[in-house]
Amino acid sequence: DTGFARDSAGVARVTDGSSGGGALKANYFNATSTTATSTFAGGFQAGTIASGSGLTVLQDGRVGIGTASPISGTLLDMVSGSSALRFTSNGTTVGINLVKASSGEYGTLNFYTGGTRNYFISDYADGTLRITRDAGSVNDLVIGTDGNIGIGTTTPTTKLTIQPTSSNDGLRIYGDNPLIVLNDTDSTYGGAIQFRRNNSLSWYFQQDGGGLSTNDLYLFNNVGSSANLVFSTAGNVGIATTTPWGKLSVTNTGSGPSFVVEDDTSPDSTPFIVHADGNVGIGVDTNNGQKLM
Repeated sequence: DTGFARDSAGVARVTDGSSGGGALKANYFNATSTTATSTFAGGFQAGTIASGSGLTVLQDGRVGIGTASPISGTLLDMVSGSSALRFTSNGTTVGINLVKASSGEYGTLNFYTGGTRNYFISDYADGTLRITRDAGSVNDLVIGTDGNIGIGTTTPTTKLTIQPTSSNDGLRIYGDNPLIVLNDTDSTYGGAIQFRRNNSLSWYFQQDGGGLSTNDLYLFNNVGSSANLVFSTAGNVGIATTTPWGKLSVTNTGSGPSFVVEDDTSPDSTPFIVHADGNVGIGVDTNNGQKLM
């Protein structure tokens, strides 16, 4: 039968009737109710004499480990100088389950300093997992139901969406030779960097933007489909052409000049100018129909 016994070392045990058996042992057991006689109606303590209390169960169900006064609002309050809570399983999995009572509630893991909550991790009703700063309830990091991650936003639209809360803020990478890799697994197009204003695409860099498999780098304006600037793998630069054959190749299909060098006045009436038809003017801004040999 289950009962109390004291072993040879003076340690009290809750025994199960077997030889030396005991699922619970401590230097003392204390029923904290002043009226309880054969039950622990007012609470229960078990611990070492030196510590004063190893385990405390209060009448309202609160449990304290390392404290005889578990704080209000908690089911389990652990107080320890350097120890931690450890779960070990002989099976394949072990973990902590935070189970929501209904769809409108969520499980929360809180991080405190003293009595002040600094951060908490919650599974929200919309299915997102959020790391939130308690001061101001700022959602610093959000994982969406589609696996997208948001920093500064609760509605990430890409695998990583960053929404700064102030100007000149965003992403900064430190380190010895920091690196950003854009690796496109498509065999036709390469990685791209887009520049948007109010979520509308304006400009973008793209490797081999025309699907030519040349590994050239293109700069596009989203107004048109032709590249505005091309850097070829041969080291040539093309303006309005995707096939630069000189170190600088300019294709001009309009009526304006192809190349202009001015002084500190713009427009300059005495520039060095190359017109669209190939004529050159030095000190004049009009096309005099002359070539320069």
